Parts: sequence; structure tokens; C-alpha cells
Amino acid sequence: AYMDSDSQRLDYKSCFYRIDTMKSYCPTTTPDMYGRYDMGYSSFDDKYHLWKMPSGSIAALRDLECYCKSTGMCPFEK
Repeated sequence: AYMDSDSQRLDYKSCFYRIDTMKSYCPTTTPDMYGRYDMGYSSFDDKYHLWKMPSGSIAALRDLECYCKSTGMCPFEK
């Protein structure tokens, strides 16, 4: 998390590290109009990455198969 200098509030970006492949996965998402990511409370399963905005009730769901094909960033690659 880092401190946003304009609003003095924390921002969250979910990054994960795979020990078996020694690779990190730090997904990209479009920051909101304040330049924050707000990817708090993240969870993965085999097909999806789910996160919730830390200060609200809005959640986002990413289809990892589609995301992997379009970006090449695949946390579950074999």
C-alpha cells in the first residue's frame, strides 16, 4: 500500500509471488479518477481474481484466462 499525496489515504494493489516458479504476479488495472487502484481484500482461484474496494462495497472480478491471453500475465501458468 502507498500513501496518495493528494488525499492522504492508503491505496491497495494486490501482488502475489509464486514460490515454485519464483515469479511475481502484479496485475494491472486502470486506476480510478484519483489515480488509486483500490485492489483490497484480493482472492484467487483457478479461473478468477476477485477484489473489493477497501472503503466500500464495490467488488471487481477478473477472468484470468481472458486476462492471460490479452496481457501475458498468468499467475497459474504451468
